[in-house]
Formats: sequence, structure tokens, C-alpha cells
Amino acid sequence: MYIDDVAFKNPAPYMDFQRRYVQGLPQLDPVLDTWAESFASIYDIYEPLFANFIISNALEYITVCGVEHTIKSFTPVNRSARSPWFLRSRTGANIAFAFMTFPKSGNHDFTACLRALPDMEYSIAVTNDLLSYVFPFPPCGTNHDERYQILQGTA
Repeated sequence: MYIDDVAFKNPAPYMDFQRRYVQGLPQLDPVLDTWAESFASIYDIYEPLFANFIISNALEYITVCGVEHTIKSFTPVNRSARSPWFLRSRTGANIAFAFMTFPKSGNHDFTACLRALPDMEYSIAVTNDLLSYVFPFPPCGTNHDERYQILQGTA
């Protein structure tokens, strides 16, 4: 994903995304302008409450991508045993992806969805981590042959 690849190189646009979004200012990266513009269309596809969760998670994801470079050196202490999961749950868009499985057309009961979300969030996170470990995604800008070589370990 573009944001994952570039935020650590230049975190400022991602750290400032929410402020600029709320104040109606242009973003510091054109891709972020597109993200901001796309939020309104989420309400066309999802019930307002579900759309709110999707957008909130997207905002959190962008912010955390901006600080992820500092998180890499983070060392938890014994008193903060859950801090790795706390950080992990914010560096993915698991809740947004989970809510995206419930479009308006399905007439979903919010309470039933809410009960399923913890397991959905965990399953999406673990699947993402497993796939990222087994099939590491090569950096943007590499061509198909280079990606194949990276995945095969021959690059």
C-alpha cells in the first residue's frame, strides 16, 4: 500500500492529515487529498454508523503510519504487556475492513455486527501478519521480475 511505503520516509503529511482534513485545507500529498475526498462516498455504501467507524479507523491508520518510524524502536516494558497489540491494532485498518463487510444493501443488525467485530478484527490482523511474513511485499517501484526475485529470495 502506498501509505505504508512512503509515510516512514516523510511522516509530516500523515501526521498533519487529520488537522488539514478537519480544517478543509489541501493535503501535503495528493494521495491524501484523494483519501479525504473519498470519505464522503463511504456514506453512499454503508449505514452512517458503520461509515463513521470506517472513517475513524482510516483516520487512525493514517496517523499511526506517520509515527510508525518511531514505533519501530519502541521497547515495551513488563508493565505494558499489551502495548504491542495496542500498537498493532492501530497500524492496520482491521476495523474498517470488518465494517466493509456490512454494506447498506444487507440490512445488517448493528448489535450482531458489533458482537462479531472483535473476532473479525483479530482474524484480519493475524491473517495480514501471517501473509506479510510468508509473502513479504516488495517495496514500491520494483518491477514484476524484481518482485518475483525478492519473493523467491534470489534478489
